[in-house]
Amino acid sequence: MTNLSVKPMSPGKAWLILIGLLLVLACAIYWPLNDFRRQQLQSEANLERLVSKKRNIIASNKQILSNIAALKKEISQSNLIELSSSSLAINQFQSTVREISARHLISLTQMQILNPKERGSLNQLFISIEGYSSLPQFYQFLIELENHKPLIRVTNANIVPTGNNKGLAKLNFNFTLTMLNGAPQ
Repeated sequence: MTNLSVKPMSPGKAWLILIGLLLVLACAIYWPLNDFRRQQLQSEANLERLVSKKRNIIASNKQILSNIAALKKEISQSNLIELSSSSLAINQFQSTVREISARHLISLTQMQILNPKERGSLNQLFISIEGYSSLPQFYQFLIELENHKPLIRVTNANIVPTGNNKGLAKLNFNFTLTMLNGAPQ
């Protein structure tokens, strides 16, 4: 074997090699780990933001559900909507219209039940009626319909004056009456 001599390294060269090794370690380990740490902190912040949004949504949802429950209770207590099955409600609607028209001496010549329409959890019931009466009787009939509970709305109204009988204006009319119906809950 040959005799290899080991020469001591100069202190400047040793420092350069040490600094180089530390730079290589920093490039290979520290900066990637630091970048990874920063990404994890950003992900954690994003996750925390999402969790906060979800909590707000859940709180809003609870508030909305309590408002809906309060509204349902208020609607059921107000008697503005007929809360029964659709067939029972349409029969009640028809008999109510007949009673109101009889009370005000309105002569109904035709009453037709039209197809109901769904409006979310409610049904909109329709009855088309035709008839004739005097103007004061017709006015009182409309006033009672307006103040009736459950709520009845008049749509598609056609009112035609047909003459005078003993100083009272006579009217022929046809219109559609609408009422909301919901299932009892």
